[in-house]
Amino acid sequence: MKDIKSDGTSYDHSVDFSYLDEPSDPTEDTSYSPTSSSRSSYIDPMFRGASSPELLKKIYPDARPSTWKDGIRDLLIIVLLCVVMIIYSLAITVTHYQTAKFEEDTIKTYDQVEGVMTHVFEDNSDFKADRVDIIYKFYYEGKKYEGLQELPPSTAHNIGAFDRESKGTKVTVYFDPNDPEQSYLAASPYPLLIEWLFPILPTIGIFLGIKVFIECVNGERWVYTRGGVTKIKKFR
Repeated sequence: MKDIKSDGTSYDHSVDFSYLDEPSDPTEDTSYSPTSSSRSSYIDPMFRGASSPELLKKIYPDARPSTWKDGIRDLLIIVLLCVVMIIYSLAITVTHYQTAKFEEDTIKTYDQVEGVMTHVFEDNSDFKADRVDIIYKFYYEGKKYEGLQELPPSTAHNIGAFDRESKGTKVTVYFDPNDPEQSYLAASPYPLLIEWLFPILPTIGIFLGIKVFIECVNGERWVYTRGGVTKIKKFR
């Protein structure tokens, strides 16, 4: 294509694409190499491109079969994290159970008196679990006492604390006659079955870590360096 310049002369700015029609050399190796300028043939083994150890070795010359040393570090990290999660989840569940048991046994020894809920607050913030805060008052031997108890919604609803409109609802208060400041509206519920099952998840993680370690020991995984980071890949 030719254009006319302002001085009357012409110039050609067309591009020659004839090289695209040239036949390819059947003996040419089109596979990826680290020095190749073309990225169209690059296959990243992390995206299932390397379907065999041979191809991985071709892409990453430093690739080698795994040994126990390659798996021991990951195994120790996985086991440590999972053990911490197991201990943490068990500690929360056991504490929950002990609190519920203590309150249940304590209430059985307390006296009962009729009280009134003065404030009901539902807390669903990101920093606290779903709960209902109930402020109540009651009278004993002519003296007024107030108390605050935090309960899960299900337990709060059982005693009539549904929302802010529940203010003024009468409720049974369990209190220590020797120390009326110590009082409850209801015992905290026992942990649900699912709470006892939480430690199973990190336990599964430990078994998966052991499985990967065994595969490394048996040389079923291949180790290579990608972007300065050591990677481990298994071929099915």
